[in-house]
Amino acid sequence: DFGPIGSVLDALDDRLRRERVVVAGLAQGEGGWSASFDLYRQASAVIAMRYHAGLASIGLGAPVFGISTHHKIAGQFAAMGLAARCHAFDGQGDLAALFEAVAQDLARPAAGIARLASAKARERDVLKRHHEDIAVWLSSRVEGTSPPSARCARRTLPISLRP
Repeated sequence: DFGPIGSVLDALDDRLRRERVVVAGLAQGEGGWSASFDLYRQASAVIAMRYHAGLASIGLGAPVFGISTHHKIAGQFAAMGLAARCHAFDGQGDLAALFEAVAQDLARPAAGIARLASAKARERDVLKRHHEDIAVWLSSRVEGTSPPSARCARRTLPISLRP
């Protein structure tokens, strides 16, 4: 993680780096997550290179961009319809496109926040439907009946109940 973080910091103006940038550490122990979440919640922009940093930022409504050093980061942003907010980094690449995107987002924050809110709403809808499907499937298994909805009948859920 130090390589990409160092590259981002090196590319920034010294004054900006000293006055406006906070690198979130790994807060451990009971309640340690709270400090990280507070940073994400209060940030004008988050540049995330870890899966949960991106997910938490989106969930908390923080304007987030990804640095993809692993396929799961690019996949996370793409799956949420936010592929343009994720920038590949191999240690040699130019981060100018990332900085330009962040600058545009900071200049017009409402547009970026609206895109992220839309992605968050889509993910919540998917999760809600999934929970509904699981509830119907579990009820049918417990009660010994067939699922009432065709949607549930078509899905195979990787759950097995043991008597």
